[in-house]
Amino acid sequence: MCELYGDHDIAFPSLGVGHLLGYPADRVADVLIKESISMAEQGNKWKISFAVYENKNFKIFKQRLSQTPGIGRSYSTPDLKMNLPTTPMTGQRLGGQDRGRRPDTTHQTICVPKIEIYAISKEEGLSRRSELSLMIKEKYLHEHIIKDIKTGELSKEDKKRVYAVGQKHGVFVSLDKDKHCIVLKGTPNSVSKTATEIGSILSSASSAVSPRRKENRHQRGTSSYWKHLLEENPVPEYWKFFQNGKSFFEIVRGFIKGSTEKRYEVDPKTFKAICKLVEDTFNPSLVGQGADARNLNHKRLRVKKVEIIENLDLFKIYNIKRCEMLKNSLNDKRSFPRKLEKIPRCEGIQNITSKGEIMTEKNNSKRLMKDIIPELNEVYLFHGTKKDYVANIISKGVDPKLGSDEGMFGRGVYGCESSTKADQYADDKDKRGTEGRMFLMRFLLGHMYLTEKPNKYKLPPCYHCRRDCCTNQSHQPYDSVVGVKQQSGGLFREFVVYEKNQCYPEYLITYTREN
Repeated sequence: MCELYGDHDIAFPSLGVGHLLGYPADRVADVLIKESISMAEQGNKWKISFAVYENKNFKIFKQRLSQTPGIGRSYSTPDLKMNLPTTPMTGQRLGGQDRGRRPDTTHQTICVPKIEIYAISKEEGLSRRSELSLMIKEKYLHEHIIKDIKTGELSKEDKKRVYAVGQKHGVFVSLDKDKHCIVLKGTPNSVSKTATEIGSILSSASSAVSPRRKENRHQRGTSSYWKHLLEENPVPEYWKFFQNGKSFFEIVRGFIKGSTEKRYEVDPKTFKAICKLVEDTFNPSLVGQGADARNLNHKRLRVKKVEIIENLDLFKIYNIKRCEMLKNSLNDKRSFPRKLEKIPRCEGIQNITSKGEIMTEKNNSKRLMKDIIPELNEVYLFHGTKKDYVANIISKGVDPKLGSDEGMFGRGVYGCESSTKADQYADDKDKRGTEGRMFLMRFLLGHMYLTEKPNKYKLPPCYHCRRDCCTNQSHQPYDSVVGVKQQSGGLFREFVVYEKNQCYPEYLITYTREN
């Protein structure tokens, strides 16, 4: 073909010597050289080039050519250099004091073949060079920046893990202390994988170093005590994944898409405390009693699993409401609300007050009271629900606006002080099973309105006129309703709030019914 067109300048690639086929480079070199000599012996002046891409193979070809007599030869070695990242585990600055202000990264210099572009004009060549440079940058130097990272707070071990992930995927990783970010460069797919794995490292690091609440050393009930409480962190101290109202998803946003919620099993001591609360508030003699308890006849509930729900968005609105109620109690003439057992017994509410203290509050352990403000009548109550509704409640909470109109005291969020009562709502009354689920939820009951007369309340009644449609701006409403069904003799007390931000589903209890 070359002779047909009068071309005598030809280049052969070193086919087969790469990782795919793995042919011996010396054998390939011998064959190519032999065939090239055979062509040259036909009388034409040939210029034959061999394109060899790996340094070890280049040396083999060079050696074979030097051993072949009677031919002219020349060699061209790579002359383009570039820097590639490597793990800084052996770097001097990582282990010692960081005195510089440059990003934490080390480099090794390697050689790659020179790229030559041939074109019909200089303008065309420059244009093609720009296109090629852009293509190389997009394909092999894709850049991603993880922002808002305090790299100086990462431990030495975490830094090693971050760099190791980059090395594993062949991605350049740089920790920039000045700009508080991590820079990644490489192929888009490798950068994406690296970013995801670094996100997991940062999440665990964030959990490990999250600051805890300062101990409130002021005397409980004093203005200094309440002021300290109002200025505290907006999430419980025992949460693992969210601290100071900021999630690790927010820290690494830009490359991880995630929600502000986490769900995981509690520690053994908390599990034991909640198991005891379920047992202490369960009354086997009341199983099957009442319209909602149809087809139930078991003797006990055995807790299988308890999970804690950390939902940052839901808890934020709950905590805002809690702080609002606390401020109102400090400034309100009514002061703090009365405890249920302290409300005087009188006609019309004797079935409520005669039962005394709220069962979950009476039987609760100190372990579950770390973040509770009992002065606001903040209590834990059970809330039974069907399995299909669990995920939605964890994600969005319980919205009273979506509740049933069949509720005895209107459309609200109902809580139970008895696990016996909550268990009634874990499944369909006509299709009872052996496994159920209930939430242990926080409720902000505040000032409670007590009644034994069913009423479809839309809001808690007014503190002054006892109507839920009061328009007098100077009047104050109750915060919740506590009632019983008088005809049943008050088997179970119902606790109802009418705002989504007055309850928070903190624990999910999975249990079985047993005889």
